Amino acid sequence: RPYYHLTADHGGINDPNGLFYYKGVYHVFHQWHDPPEYKVDWYHQVSFDLVTWQRLPIAHVPCTSGGAVIVDGVPNLVVCPNQTSVHVAVPTNLSDPLLRDWKIEARNIVQGSYLPEVIPGYWDTSAYVDFDGTYYLVSGSCTKWGTEGTLGYCDGGNTPGNPQVMTLVSKDFQTFEYVGVPWKAKNTTYGPRTECPQMFQRGFSSKDDPSFAGLLISAPQWYQNVLFVGRLQGNGSSLDLDPFYEDGIVLDHGAVYAGQTMLDTDRDRRLFWGWVTGPVNCGPLCGNLTWKGALTLPRVLQLERTAIKSVSAPSYVVTWHVAPELAALRVMPAVLDRPYVIPAGSRGIPVGLPPNVSGDALEMWVEGQAEGGLGGVTIVVRATDDDKERSWVSYSPTKGLEACTVNLLQPTQNRLPGQPSCTAAPPLPTLTELFGGGAYQENNEDIRLRIFVDASVLEAHVEGAGGARSVTLRVFPTRDDAMGVRLANDGASDVTLSRLALWGMGSAYADE
Repeated sequence: RPYYHLTADHGGINDPNGLFYYKGVYHVFHQWHDPPEYKVDWYHQVSFDLVTWQRLPIAHVPCTSGGAVIVDGVPNLVVCPNQTSVHVAVPTNLSDPLLRDWKIEARNIVQGSYLPEVIPGYWDTSAYVDFDGTYYLVSGSCTKWGTEGTLGYCDGGNTPGNPQVMTLVSKDFQTFEYVGVPWKAKNTTYGPRTECPQMFQRGFSSKDDPSFAGLLISAPQWYQNVLFVGRLQGNGSSLDLDPFYEDGIVLDHGAVYAGQTMLDTDRDRRLFWGWVTGPVNCGPLCGNLTWKGALTLPRVLQLERTAIKSVSAPSYVVTWHVAPELAALRVMPAVLDRPYVIPAGSRGIPVGLPPNVSGDALEMWVEGQAEGGLGGVTIVVRATDDDKERSWVSYSPTKGLEACTVNLLQPTQNRLPGQPSCTAAPPLPTLTELFGGGAYQENNEDIRLRIFVDASVLEAHVEGAGGARSVTLRVFPTRDDAMGVRLANDGASDVTLSRLALWGMGSAYADE
């Protein structure tokens, strides 16, 4: 069981569905079920600081999808979208700072909303409010075409159709009006349907340029979260995609799906969580199925204005990083934190861990230059003394970010899509690629690689001037000595890291 990723005390968790920040408290709802039954409810966890979390009683919201929005100072969970109806759940006691009790209202908030005949319904509805106070409902949808019962006909279910997202708007969150389809897949690459869509502006784009919006979807074809960026037009009826991002950005190339974001109003930022998927059956390695699934660490997702003005360059770069609050979980002092030279041909320099640091709960910070810096470097974690079980992370400007795991079980057996033994993200775009050359050269670009080891979860993130890349992997060593950390360099030259830091990490739950 992970120490500092969000998990349930028992049962299985998956999609984060209702995320909101309210009066100094972060609220994370996610789907939950108690195996072997698959009766879905919403699990509720809260934190005052993003560091220490408290698990609350089940919210009794028996729905498979939804979102959250603050309406007139009251949190509303958008729940149970079902083809032609959408409901809300509201807290029954606003004086309770943790908002433990919720009630689903009988009112269908889209009752009477007109839909074109070619759109049979919607699902996975989320909500947000824009800079001027307009409320949006954003739903997965499709367009009827072809013959009913044949491949390609969209009936609002799982049959293939035109994956798309539709929006309804309201000024008062009482009466909603259909305004259009701001995004439609160019082809079937995105799967038979669009899942878990969410649109947002506040905390992501600047109030100085309020037309910019992000559209996050989950693509079942890839089992990945894809972000599109563009300018919202016509009261939400269309999203003119930025040409640099018209094919979308995958937020994590590993075992993460069904992501959703939260607006942190006090810090004007957008926080992302995703569901870290798990093997169908990992037996005793998962506590004999008494628990299953986890959420990613919270990631700050933002649209950063670029410093260079050029007609051939994007005016913004999409980037993300793990929320800085997580540094409070570090076991101090650091195991090491200094420049470091890894000699050419090093097969595995061991990093000694003190008694108060466990090799299955770590954060590592590796910083250098893209060319001649991180290229050739491999960080090995969760390694046994004989290396028969190990996981590793590497980054190079040609191969990208890669994470792999090997254990004594069959490493690809009973895994969900997106969970191979190795998973990789493409390289970051270089400054030369982004800005067309000029004074910038690839070998002058600083690259930061952050690695989080948390029992069975391995997160790796690389950040640079061109944005960010992430991979998340589930790792299940079978041996107790799989705690080693090693540094390797398969290149022909020594590698000088400007910073190599390593900390042990504590638990996100005060009682564990």
